[in-house]
Amino acid sequence: MSNSLEINGTYSTFFKSTCLELLKKGRIMENKKNNPLSELISDDIYEILDSRGLINKKSVRDYMIRKRFDSLRKNDISAGDAIENIQKDYPYLQFDSIRKIIYNRSSV
Repeated sequence: MSNSLEINGTYSTFFKSTCLELLKKGRIMENKKNNPLSELISDDIYEILDSRGLINKKSVRDYMIRKRFDSLRKNDISAGDAIENIQKDYPYLQFDSIRKIIYNRSSV
């Protein structure tokens, strides 16, 4: 990791100092979690946001469900079968709940 972090084209003193602090303590390397948003943000930024409680776990779960659904549909699996397949990984979610997550995509 470099000595500066660029976020949206600007340098953030807060993130820079926080990252350096976490690196010195070894927390970034020791507590490295699987970053489900790796295609959107770096592992280091994810770790910082997660350590500060700034990651909405439900939104991340919904993102992963949508991503998985899209992947299954690209492999010519029917929508119903794709939802049933996803339900195996999230048994606490009903079929209709998964359907709502998939089809009620926010425009954010």
